[in-house]
Amino acid sequence: MEVLVFKTNIESPEIKPLVARSLTQIKGVSSWSIDFGDRDKVLRVEAESVGPAEIVRSIASAGFQCEELV
Repeated sequence: MEVLVFKTNIESPEIKPLVARSLTQIKGVSSWSIDFGDRDKVLRVEAESVGPAEIVRSIASAGFQCEELV
């Protein structure tokens, strides 16, 4: 299991259902969370055999920006 960490522009908890629809479609994602208290609105994704580019594409398809933090 790998933890991928991203900076996002997801501003509000009310938007979580949109993000959930995108992330739950990715095979290998076991859990995820967004830290709305962090200024970077950090998205943490626990996944197996999923690359960061796939997460970025998924978040972009939901209409948001996402950038991997390394």
